Amino acid sequence: MEEKRLPLMNETDIINIEDITEEMKCLLASENVTQSFKGDQGFCNATWDGLSCWPSVSAGSIASIPCFYEFNGVLYDTLENATRPCEANNSWAERSDYSRCKPLEEDEPHIKVLWDIKEAGTIYYVGYGMSLLALTAALSIFLHFKNLRCLRNNIHTNLLATYFFLDLTWIITATLQSWPTVEGSKLTCILVIFLTYLMVTNFFWMFVEGLYLYILAVKTFSIEVVRIQVYALIGWGIPAVIVISWASVKAYLSPLSKDPLVDDCVWQTKDVTDYVFICPIIIVLVVNIFFMCKIMWVLITKLRIATSAESKQYRKAAKALLVLIPLLGTTYMLVIVTPSHRTARVVFSYLQAVLLSTQGFTVAILYCFLNGEVQKSMRHLWRRWSTRRTVHGSQRYSLSYRSSNCERDNTLKLYRSARGIQNRGSCVSFTTTTTTNWHSNCNRCD
Repeated sequence: MEEKRLPLMNETDIINIEDITEEMKCLLASENVTQSFKGDQGFCNATWDGLSCWPSVSAGSIASIPCFYEFNGVLYDTLENATRPCEANNSWAERSDYSRCKPLEEDEPHIKVLWDIKEAGTIYYVGYGMSLLALTAALSIFLHFKNLRCLRNNIHTNLLATYFFLDLTWIITATLQSWPTVEGSKLTCILVIFLTYLMVTNFFWMFVEGLYLYILAVKTFSIEVVRIQVYALIGWGIPAVIVISWASVKAYLSPLSKDPLVDDCVWQTKDVTDYVFICPIIIVLVVNIFFMCKIMWVLITKLRIATSAESKQYRKAAKALLVLIPLLGTTYMLVIVTPSHRTARVVFSYLQAVLLSTQGFTVAILYCFLNGEVQKSMRHLWRRWSTRRTVHGSQRYSLSYRSSNCERDNTLKLYRSARGIQNRGSCVSFTTTTTTNWHSNCNRCD
């Protein structure tokens, strides 16, 4: 495809009726910004050049804005910037410089289909809908069965809750954005902040999962040192401080409007202030990768000691790795950087949509529905219901039952409790990874 460029453009080059409306929108949107320059020695007023809206800038500076999305039916790369100098005499340069604005290459038909799907948000809606159904069932199970309430499962429950609220908030926000109103725009702007908070809590609860497993695998005798209150402070408290700081800094530094809820939502724009929450996320991801490597080394070592069957050993290690990767959030490393080429960006966005929208579904499957304790509890509930149905309610069966890898220690605990001997502990079995040598460290699942 022959490369097309728009080197320079004069304000008088393109003038039509639609431009007059766009110019009015430009001036109205930039009114608050212009007012902020009134006390300065010199500045250039906001202006419309026929293609783009140039905001007010100080005299002697150069304004830079993203390239336009479309011109004459041709799509352009918005990752590049157009520039226009503001002269020292408070007037704009005669021409805007669009030399860096390049048209995007034509995509193959199947890529265009993917692009349309991405724009419609179909993948996200389907994925988040599936995740919500699975997460609702998983949370109901963990909250219903008392025998599943232990430190490990409490951490799982909090992680599932972050996915649940994140998915639900995303669907509400996307729906409000598709039906724009003044009040809806304000609510959407507030939900963007809450959505950012939930995203950060998601990463930090994955960090808590990694921290718990690291203490369990490496610091075997100090599992009770960190209690659920400390984990809750890490998972819910620290993200709140981070997001409040980010929202405050972004609102203070943003020049778009005196009221951040009016006109454009300042928290939806991307700028350097986003690193206030991006940096902590990257840090916990790096730490979780370290946890994953350390835990995998311990698992492989213990599995080698536990069995002589090499194939079985590596199958278990592979299963553990499959569980740890989504658990510790390393899949998010795939979506940190987006390629600039349009075709690659569309495919990458397609992959990103699938991974992000279905991660809640995946975690619910791995840590609830494939959990041996959950399966035992569900079988017990089914047998009890079947028995009651068979005898038509004439006889009730109370089947005492404890579901964990620590049943032998639970029996000992009940015996000691009857004699007034207290035995504290928490179930540290990790049934998904089948750590056979950790029985001696497991007491009970509270």
